[in-house]
Order: sequence, then C-alpha cells, then structure tokens
Amino acid sequence: MNELRPVVLVTRACSDAGVRIVEALRRHGGFAVRVMVPHDHGAPARFAATPDVEIVRGDSNDFESLRQAMAGCWGVVGCAPAALPPVLALLDAVADAGVGRVALILEGANEHSGSELAGEAAEYALSLGVRIDVVTRGVEGDAAEPEVVAGVFAR
Repeated sequence: MNELRPVVLVTRACSDAGVRIVEALRRHGGFAVRVMVPHDHGAPARFAATPDVEIVRGDSNDFESLRQAMAGCWGVVGCAPAALPPVLALLDAVADAGVGRVALILEGANEHSGSELAGEAAEYALSLGVRIDVVTRGVEGDAAEPEVVAGVFAR
C-alpha cells in the first residue's frame, strides 16, 4: 500500500454500501483504502485480490476494535446500522484516534429515522470536536452516491 496517500478506513466494508464505497474510493485513486471486516467473515475476493486495499478484522460496533482499525487513518467512512449505540461507538473511536474526516453512512435508515439519528450523531460529534458529513439516503438505491461520499474526502 502506498503510504504517501492518506489512509481512509471503511467500516462494515462487506455491506452493499461498504463495497460500493470502497470501489468509489479506489476509482478516485487519491487514497490508500483500509477495510474493516468481521472476524468471522471471509475477506471478500474483491478485497483479497486487490493489492491497494488493506484488510483489518474487527467488530464495527466495538470501540476498541474501531480505534485500533483507525490507527494512522486520515479519514473514515463509517457504514453504520441506523441505531444510536454503534454510531456513538464509531464517533468515540474517531475522536480518540484523532481522525480528521468522517463520512457517516446510515444504512437501512428511512427518511424519518435517518434524519433524527443524523441530528443526534451530528450533535454528539460536535460535542467531541469531530467534523462529520452524514449520508442518510441514496446509498442502497443510487449507484452514483458512493462517488459523492468519496468526494467528501476530496474537498
């Protein structure tokens, strides 16, 4: 992996949104990509066969696993279920690791629950001094959306 490029971690990288986000970041080319997959999940062939993707194993709902996976990362794309506890664990780990950029993808959120959770996440992130961009729609249904998420890191 080219250490001169900023490292971006994608959590829950085996989810549909995670896979598409990884592909978008790789197409962008400006980042070294690290993916977090569960301990009990075989690394997807698309990641294992790709020399520019680093695979780390851990629990994306666990603060310590997240913190370790974020070591040395410039950015994080947190693909998180639409529930508050995993989002808070992710944001706590981001703050602890000193990550500079965060895109939060709320998977499975509908318009109402996504908006409410996005507001709570943004408020909590602000209290930690963490800057986040929250994406609550389009990731599962719009193939172009991962390019928008990759663009968060380009600005």
